[in-house]
Amino acid sequence: APALRRRFPDSVVEVTTWQPNAQSLAAIEAQAKETGWWRFRGETALPRPDLVVLAVPSLAQAPSAAEFYRSYYWIMNWSLSNGKALALPEWDCLVVLPSVAEGEMNPDKRRAEEHALEAIGGQDIPWLRRQSGEQRSAQVLFSAWVDALLDP
Repeated sequence: APALRRRFPDSVVEVTTWQPNAQSLAAIEAQAKETGWWRFRGETALPRPDLVVLAVPSLAQAPSAAEFYRSYYWIMNWSLSNGKALALPEWDCLVVLPSVAEGEMNPDKRRAEEHALEAIGGQDIPWLRRQSGEQRSAQVLFSAWVDALLDP
């Protein structure tokens, strides 16, 4: 919200947080289906988001690499807008990698981020990633992303 209000001071920003901590990727996937575009297909009166920001924790794992990619893919898929097919307004989606959301990276977090990047690579979704040695806060990185969209 602060990053958006910095660019649009008079805007109304409502943030709905979702805490997927200590959940498996399969559990996060099920929640994404429950709260994502699927929910809107028959409920046209529900207010739609303008932006969905995904930050899947590095600790969210799956029993195998194949299941990781499948669940991560579906988490993203359920979070995207499928509005054109359903004649509904569309929203944007951004994936925030663990290096941004969680800060300091250890080898396990780096591995989770690499797997996430491989899953994201098959989608047309922008992502926020902290470069090696970068110290800027998640809010500053998000602000820079918003600025880059508005001032290409």
